Amino acid sequence: MTRRSIRAGMRAFAAGSVVVLVAAVPDLATADSPNTKTEYAGEATALTTSGLSLTLFPADQAFPAPFNAIPRPDEMTINLSPAALGLPTQMGHTQYRGVDELGAVPSNPLLDGGMLRASSTKIGTRVVSEAEIGHLDIGGGAVTLDNIVARCSGNGDGISLSAPLATASGQTPLQGRLDLQPNTATPIPGVGTITWNDQVTDDATYGEVSNLVIDLQTNLDADVLQDIPEAMAAFDGVVQQTLMDLKKAGEDAGLPKAPIPSLTGQQLYDTLDDVLAQIPTDQLPDLNPLLELRGSITLASASCSQEVVTVPINRPPPGQDHNPPPGESPPGDDETAPPLADTGASAWPARAGLVGLLALGLGGCLALRRRHA
Repeated sequence: MTRRSIRAGMRAFAAGSVVVLVAAVPDLATADSPNTKTEYAGEATALTTSGLSLTLFPADQAFPAPFNAIPRPDEMTINLSPAALGLPTQMGHTQYRGVDELGAVPSNPLLDGGMLRASSTKIGTRVVSEAEIGHLDIGGGAVTLDNIVARCSGNGDGISLSAPLATASGQTPLQGRLDLQPNTATPIPGVGTITWNDQVTDDATYGEVSNLVIDLQTNLDADVLQDIPEAMAAFDGVVQQTLMDLKKAGEDAGLPKAPIPSLTGQQLYDTLDDVLAQIPTDQLPDLNPLLELRGSITLASASCSQEVVTVPINRPPPGQDHNPPPGESPPGDDETAPPLADTGASAWPARAGLVGLLALGLGGCLALRRRHA
């Protein structure tokens, strides 16, 4: 055998051994390499209220004639609880993989509206959170809004937010399309301040948007009090004092006759109505500035997030390793039992054997080479 043939045989044997090793043994670099996946989350709320209060005789409002002939009553404010209003703090609310629809706002003296919907779902490879209100009336027509929508979506690469302008009307200067700037609190006379398209996002993993946040400071018809027993009871003393002052001032001041009140609740307010009815229509003052609603209302808000997480290929997810309960170990776990045959669960024995085979073959080739040198 010539040296050339020995060299050729050595090369062939080595190449064959490498091929066998690569084909038989999983790649060490990828055997435990991880997978990745995108996890999504989201939330949507059609309507949220917070900090609602009523103020009777606000100090910054002029007392209308002919009542300015009597001492000005002290300003009095009460906080309105959700139970007192019959109005939940959230309406149309859901988290990721949910939908909540509300045909109409529950009956209450402050808000009226319908077609509230909130959803946060996965559509294809996107997460989409959306909240919408078809129609909403605030304060008996002080503010009326239609088609309020907020949307947050993520496609794995980025986050997008949208909150198109609503259509407004009512007894205030709000008419037609609102002229507002994004993320800017805009004073609206007779309403308070409105912030449109309030956004927080990093453009990649998280975003939240609210269509309208209304910080209310608006006047209400005094008749609203009769629909809120909690407010009526709280204001009894102030209304009684007002009627007593009216009687004391008398008709000489151009005021209607007022009985000395000894009543409370609904009867007290009926008495006040009787007094106001004695004023000629053309002289009847506007009493709306005497009752003011304050608080915050968020209309249509949505959030969404996405995060790439690592999932190992060869390991079950946490909590799913199916370990048997104590006392129910599988065969072979008993120390007294003979060991089970290798099942191939570990690739290292096979790898070690094939590497040894390769080394043996190469060693034999080298020995032949020396012998024929």
